[in-house]
Amino acid sequence: MSSVKIDKYIRYSFALVAIVAILITTFTTPNPTSYQYTVYRIVLALAAGCIGAVLPGLLEVKFKGWLKASGAAAIFAIVYFKSPALLQQNPVSASKPVPPTVIDTYAVNSSNRDRYLELFRTGQFGQRDKLRIGCVEWSESSCVAAGNFLRLLSEAGWEIDSDTIVTMQPSLPVEGVSIVSRGDDLVGLPKVPPHMGRWSRSDISYEILTAAFKLMGVPVYFSSDPTLQPGTTGVYFGPKPKLDVAIKQKDENVRRELLRYVGLGMAIQRACSQQSVELCTGELFSWETSVSSFLSQQRFNSDAVNRWLALPQANAASATADMKIKLDMLMPFVLGIE
Repeated sequence: MSSVKIDKYIRYSFALVAIVAILITTFTTPNPTSYQYTVYRIVLALAAGCIGAVLPGLLEVKFKGWLKASGAAAIFAIVYFKSPALLQQNPVSASKPVPPTVIDTYAVNSSNRDRYLELFRTGQFGQRDKLRIGCVEWSESSCVAAGNFLRLLSEAGWEIDSDTIVTMQPSLPVEGVSIVSRGDDLVGLPKVPPHMGRWSRSDISYEILTAAFKLMGVPVYFSSDPTLQPGTTGVYFGPKPKLDVAIKQKDENVRRELLRYVGLGMAIQRACSQQSVELCTGELFSWETSVSSFLSQQRFNSDAVNRWLALPQANAASATADMKIKLDMLMPFVLGIE
């Protein structure tokens, strides 16, 4: 192959690679800075010059009386000095940043409603607390969200205290949802500074709600409220969080599946008090085997998994107490604190 043909192929190859690279960059960096845009123009001009060098004919251009070029250099100059029409109309568009999209973590719509319902239905056939739904008195967004989620939680089988929204004046408002316990047994605990939150006492209902909201991407906080009735958990909505990046839980799909196992375990726990020992024993064994196998296949903390595997098999005669221990040990995996 002659050197002329080799030179021709090299120019075409460079031009092709440069153009493909710029096309890819338009998707990865749709709003380049002014410096990036200058680099793109230089590369594109070089690519155009390489193509122009092998095209027949003669092209000569002059720019403002001080630059004269012909052939490949002329094509380079045209591409480099003449910006695309859109950028000439709006020269700052290449470097103007796009404002971040604010994520509405309180939105309940057709795209997420079924998924939220599935999360909230966890444990619906087990023993769950009654809920008090509250919002901040001076925040319209929190009260609208509280109303939307009250209906969703009710549909998911939760019993709602008074079927109304309670308005509050919190001493320390937070953006997001606070899961609140009664806190009878928290009296006398040392006071903690505000940045560390507040003492709270959790149970299975408390933890299910915490996991559900976290898996929805809603910031979750914890608190206590002595005005709550025994067996009632508070779900208090603060002002709408302003997030430009969705909150993602590590191994989200795995934790959703574990939450499903929690709900199934709660149903078995309750059913064992109403059915024969033989049937209860079979269901307990099947559930424990499935959970153990699932945990062993995931990338959880090995010590935590081993502690679960070391638990004695649940006994049908003491299913309520045994399953409480197992569910309490399973929830940290769901919450990501194993």
